[in-house]
Amino acid sequence: MSGCRGNIGAGLSGLVKEVGLERTGANYGRDGRRERVGGGWRLGFLTLIAGIGVSPLLLAQTAKPAADEGYKCFSRPSEVRELSFSQRGVIAETTVKVGDSVKVGQELARMDDQVQRSQVQLAELGVADSSPMDQAKSSLEFYEEEVRLVTEAKNRSAGGNPAEMREAKYRRDKAMIDLASAKSKAKSDTIMLTREKARLDEMKILSPINGTVIVVNKRGGEGVTEGGAVVTLVGIDPLWADVNVPPRVAANLTLGQAASAEWEDIDMAAPMAGKVIYIAPAADAARTVQIRIEVPNPNRVPAGLHAKVRFPASAGSSTGSARVAPK
Repeated sequence: MSGCRGNIGAGLSGLVKEVGLERTGANYGRDGRRERVGGGWRLGFLTLIAGIGVSPLLLAQTAKPAADEGYKCFSRPSEVRELSFSQRGVIAETTVKVGDSVKVGQELARMDDQVQRSQVQLAELGVADSSPMDQAKSSLEFYEEEVRLVTEAKNRSAGGNPAEMREAKYRRDKAMIDLASAKSKAKSDTIMLTREKARLDEMKILSPINGTVIVVNKRGGEGVTEGGAVVTLVGIDPLWADVNVPPRVAANLTLGQAASAEWEDIDMAAPMAGKVIYIAPAADAARTVQIRIEVPNPNRVPAGLHAKVRFPASAGSSTGSARVAPK
């Protein structure tokens, strides 16, 4: 369009010279010479445009991209994880290095956990010890039998000793409370064991994704604080690309709709196929709407490459131009 404006401008300039178009706002002084009072080309220029049949709105219209240009953007990893420990300690070992590929669940780093392992062993002993529960059950059985015998003696003697009955029932009730306490302690020991095992698990970092190590901040022997970054991973399969499109285009896109990405920084036989996974609910200050596409990347094309994103014609657009909205 800039070339069009240049050609039109040159043609108009020549035409002005040819027809002798004068600047508007000129006047004549007392000596007969022309004076420049102000104004400019405006009136003459519009008159000339009207004469040759060119619309001023056409000249003012912003140039639009060619039909196959697409929308420019750059790709980024779909996963970025900065991993840390949830407690302070000393690194015993970092088992990965920059550039390593890792799988979900793979150990990346471990703290010195000798003390915590001892805590787990103590908790396991507490859970395994059933003697408090056995003693409480035995005591309850004994005092229940005592109450039964005192009751029978009372029935045989037509009265019996009330003090003996109260004492027997008291010991039985206390045995019932002791048994309940033993059961509660057994539950507490089980919970404590679970907690200590969880703390032990927190002393190692496992990979939450399939990805690649890009940063290792801490190694064996170094101290770490709670939340301090130790290892950073990225996942590039799939890749993400965020592209800004006019609101009219965004209004006619749908989640899951097909899209393609053509990388500008590398040579590929064909664009990579993807799909729309996010459509921003509001336009930005530039009057565009952010669209995120997801591109499967089994060949591990690097993230950060510049790309041109297009939406297939079958989905409503080959370059991001709006399709007709369904009625």
